[in-house]
Amino acid sequence: MKASHTSTSTDAMAQITYNLPAAWAPYLINGDGEALRFHAGNSSEIDLIDEWLQREELGPCLSCSETPCFTWQPDGPVHLGAECLEFTFVLRT
Repeated sequence: MKASHTSTSTDAMAQITYNLPAAWAPYLINGDGEALRFHAGNSSEIDLIDEWLQREELGPCLSCSETPCFTWQPDGPVHLGAECLEFTFVLRT
């Protein structure tokens, strides 16, 4: 779902921003899935994120906002209410 994403293009690369659960920040920014494994009890949440990133053709996460905001329908593969941050990714072309 791409309901609230924004897309920009620069000379160097296209970028896209999504509102995603703040709990995903360590994994999306640093590749650290420990908190997700602990929270989910297995790697299924990581698999879900990875499949979504692949399907949306997203490259590396470039940045995220610092202040979370609650939303009932985050972008991405999970549509449960959550504290979210705005994550900006390279859009693979």
